Amino acid sequence: MFPGNPASTEGRSAIIPIFAPPPEDSSDFEISLPSPLNLTPGSYESFSTIRRWLRQCEGHSCCKNSHNWQRPTRLVDVGNKDSKDVCIFITDPERSVKYAALSYCWGGDQKSKTVWETLEKRCRGFPLAELPKTIQDAIFTARRLEIPYLWVDALCIVQDDDADKNRELPIMDQIYAGAFLTISAARA
Repeated sequence: MFPGNPASTEGRSAIIPIFAPPPEDSSDFEISLPSPLNLTPGSYESFSTIRRWLRQCEGHSCCKNSHNWQRPTRLVDVGNKDSKDVCIFITDPERSVKYAALSYCWGGDQKSKTVWETLEKRCRGFPLAELPKTIQDAIFTARRLEIPYLWVDALCIVQDDDADKNRELPIMDQIYAGAFLTISAARA
């Protein structure tokens, strides 16, 4: 954060907008900040603007994810905007799905991590309230952006299974690269 940055409040960060310059060969690539700048990151207006930007990106050849990235074995089905439950979804390696990925620091032992004992129950559905606030916020963000699935390492990798970790951890770069977008949380 920089002093005087409107996204900074009392030394704590809210949202830092990050933009990449458009490719030199793309004359129709345009994303502009709303005027005046909306300082309420969770507002309807903010998410409406972000959805509009994402639709614009989907129409650009330079933004399309044309690579055949290896997909994660599991994703979180975020449900609809009113759902109080989520579930773990086993992916079909032959079927492409739109998902967001969460990048965050666990911040210690994650009590809500998926282990073999909880996997079957999680695939049937479990309360959103069982999850840490960071993951809940990412789920709400995916819902508001109309992205049906979310990849969260603590939930989508079976944490007490070495075979599962040995399969999923080496492809994390591809999981993030294949995501429609990555939600980055500054704090867990």
